[in-house]
Amino acid sequence: WEDRNICDFDRLKAKLKASGVGIEYKYRRGTNEVQGLWYIRKGKRFPASKIDRRFSYGNVRKHLSANHPLHPDSKWMYADGSIVPNSRSSN
Repeated sequence: WEDRNICDFDRLKAKLKASGVGIEYKYRRGTNEVQGLWYIRKGKRFPASKIDRRFSYGNVRKHLSANHPLHPDSKWMYADGSIVPNSRSSN
């Protein structure tokens, strides 16, 4: 959840798959519009709302859009050129 390099569903799916969790999209009936998410673990499907509301499709999409991946050549700069904030306190 805290990995700022995960900025789209493809990266999220890959990261979760490495942990043994899958994602399926729930579509609005008769359309291709994504309505929600199912998470799959050990062959069991769970709707996002049964896990935690922050893992719903809309909330995950909003969270991912706020993330900025690191520039591939730097651990100090995001891909958009902004600098990674220093998380250490200045006490």
